[in-house]
Amino acid sequence: MLLTWLSLTACDPLGTIPPERPEEDTTTQSGLFIQPTVLDFGDVRVTGERESLAFTVTNVGDEDRTVYNHTNVLSEDLLQVLFEVDAEPLFSLKPGESTTIPVTFSPVTFGEQYAELHINNEPELFVQLSGHGNAPVISLSVEEPQAVPVGCSEVVPIVISNTGDEPLLLQEIQLSNSDDYTLLSAPAAVDPGDDGAIEVLFDPSYPLDIELDPQRELELVVASNDPFTSHERIIFDIVAQESFAESELVYYPGLEVDLLIAVDNTGVTNAHLQKAEEDFSVLLNTMVSANVDLNTAIITGGQSCPYTTPTFTTAQDSVGVVESMLLDGLGGSSGSGSDQLLVLASDALARADSGCLSGFLREGALLHVMVISGRADSSPASIDAQLDALWAEVPSALDVMVSAIVATEEDGCLGADYGEGYTDAAVSTSGEIGDLCSDSWASSFESIAMRSGARAEGALSAILDHTPVPETISVKVDGLTWESWTWSESMGAVVFPKDSAPDTGSRIEINYLQAQECAQ
Repeated sequence: MLLTWLSLTACDPLGTIPPERPEEDTTTQSGLFIQPTVLDFGDVRVTGERESLAFTVTNVGDEDRTVYNHTNVLSEDLLQVLFEVDAEPLFSLKPGESTTIPVTFSPVTFGEQYAELHINNEPELFVQLSGHGNAPVISLSVEEPQAVPVGCSEVVPIVISNTGDEPLLLQEIQLSNSDDYTLLSAPAAVDPGDDGAIEVLFDPSYPLDIELDPQRELELVVASNDPFTSHERIIFDIVAQESFAESELVYYPGLEVDLLIAVDNTGVTNAHLQKAEEDFSVLLNTMVSANVDLNTAIITGGQSCPYTTPTFTTAQDSVGVVESMLLDGLGGSSGSGSDQLLVLASDALARADSGCLSGFLREGALLHVMVISGRADSSPASIDAQLDALWAEVPSALDVMVSAIVATEEDGCLGADYGEGYTDAAVSTSGEIGDLCSDSWASSFESIAMRSGARAEGALSAILDHTPVPETISVKVDGLTWESWTWSESMGAVVFPKDSAPDTGSRIEINYLQAQECAQ
């Protein structure tokens, strides 16, 4: 009978009303009489309280009767002793004698509870026990966002519900991951049948380890007065959306460069100038990347004054403007200066004070003369004399450098003569030598631009390609971690101080997390 009764109640966690109750009293053939046969304890708070009721056993027969088994409580959960009988496990009753047996109900969890007492193991001789435990019941649920970009944060509400019938009191909340999650707020109590919200801030930390698992897990544990589940937990994870970026550059800090390009645009050389047209942008963009403050002019062999308008460009001009001026300059007139380009350059610089290149030269700047020629230098003066002539025109320069795009083979190439004289000038001034006859001048122009910064002094501001999460920036110089730098928000750049800057020409790697757009 108990199993049938319990099976009918097990489908409903709150319990169901048991089947028809037996008669108010039961008398068996053995002559024992029980009254009442149902003890309903009603609502009892799950706080250690105990409710007591009793039933009476009477011997209505004409012989002495032994009473036993009345202390064995049969319930669905035999491990939970909710009903207790306070009586001797075995006693005798004389005819007409009665005894009262107390029973207590002390619930440990919320909900309906049922049990039975089968006296003397007689099927008809039993007492039904029932009662309801009043208690709070905690449950947690969350709809977490799938991903939050690193550098952003989002409030995650965790719903805390009380499905019981007593106030739920929150005693303590623990977070397993304090690096990525912060407890913002939580209710002190939740009324029966109500919900509350525990607010947790997900602010993913800024690891420099690219291999770190982006799944940021949280185990949240709530200690409460729910007697059955004193510590309820919920586990979830959110993806820390990470987008790493990298910038690489060579250290050429803040240098002023006055670049004068002298071009032989006649004959054999002219056939190669299309490569200059294709790759001038490489030269200029590399200068920009190297933080070079650039003045640029171009002359051809017909005259020492530039053919272009304006005659030179400055750092205030865009790369597009400078490139357009250089392309225009390749079409200048040719003449006797075409195979004496360093002399032509000296003549042009002589006009820097009051002539056509007035204002081109700057005190303390590097003068970088780049010659493009398919013929050897034919000047009667020695290379040393020609370099002295250049210095004479720029006595206040930081330095003078000559780079040359010439035929680099001793027997020439494709009709071009070996660039004798110009190659000596480049070697003497630590300039760059590029091969006139190569399919592309891009690598030569890049190297020439990088040489422009080789004499630099001072601080460098490396502007990053993307907006970083500043805390994630890491810097390496020639493969080694470099600590001497600061981040400038206003400049959007990594700044190296002058007194502890990397060596000029060092290769710099800057890694960082790219800042993402945050949800509003």
